[in-house]
Amino acid sequence: MAQQADHQAARELQLYADNTYALYGQKQSIEANLERKVKAGKYDSAKAPKLWRYWMDSAAKSYHKEFGDRLTPWGTMFNVPTREAAARDASKDWEAENLSALKKKYGHNPGHKKKAKKKAKKKATKRPAKKKAKKRAPAKKKRATKRGPSEREQGKALSAALRGL
Repeated sequence: MAQQADHQAARELQLYADNTYALYGQKQSIEANLERKVKAGKYDSAKAPKLWRYWMDSAAKSYHKEFGDRLTPWGTMFNVPTREAAARDASKDWEAENLSALKKKYGHNPGHKKKAKKKAKKKATKRPAKKKAKKRAPAKKKRATKRGPSEREQGKALSAALRGL
């Protein structure tokens, strides 16, 4: 049996997430990530709710910890379709508030312009081909130095001498 999204519960979850300080850092990280995507020209509004879903899952866990009972799992208070609906709403809200301003600020696809500039710059500052390195004479072999016996060999010799006593 497929579960239905409870839109009132989704709104409650979204309000709780917006007004909980412990979740604010995660929200800022998501917003910064989305801004980087817009700046690079890779923002996809179909994939954005997935990021907000992580935030809604954290909010549901926190809500359950604060208001739920310990006998029921946190996922039953806000089922998956409800959390997904809350994530879609959060995504739409963010897009309505920020997306048009960010596109104006960074241009529609500024990431592509940067790549074209880099390619043009590389062509303009192309280095001449490297000269072939001269062949070096083979390195001289180091003379083997005579060393005394190692500690292990000394220990063996000492133990053999002690046995002979």
